[in-house]
Amino acid sequence: MPIDPERHARLYYDRSCGPCTFLAEAVAGAGHGRVESIPLDDPRAAADLADLPPEARFASAHVVRRGDRRSGAAIVDPILGFTFGTRAEQVVARFPTLDRPLRWLYDRFWEHRQRHGCGAEGPGPGLDRPR
Repeated sequence: MPIDPERHARLYYDRSCGPCTFLAEAVAGAGHGRVESIPLDDPRAAADLADLPPEARFASAHVVRRGDRRSGAAIVDPILGFTFGTRAEQVVARFPTLDRPLRWLYDRFWEHRQRHGCGAEGPGPGLDRPR
């Protein structure tokens, strides 16, 4: 069954990165049909990410839900909502002591990835893209 963009979300990720692919697939699986994981270089990404230059598009993951796009560490709250339900998303968003460490972890992951590349590269050409 196709995902309804008004009721569900799209998670755009770099499929050339093994850990990114693993996390995107885990979120899609745990999201029980509430989120679709789509590679950044997939033609379907053009509709939601066309206004981003390539260096911004491939610099982080993006979540699009109900016309709202979040990028980078700002995807943490919605991902928690897809995975554990809206209550988890609301709790983390409401309490900075929970939200800050999760965003910090996301930022550290991406900084490490940009400096050192992926620990386990998956298929695809994403790592040689401009960051």
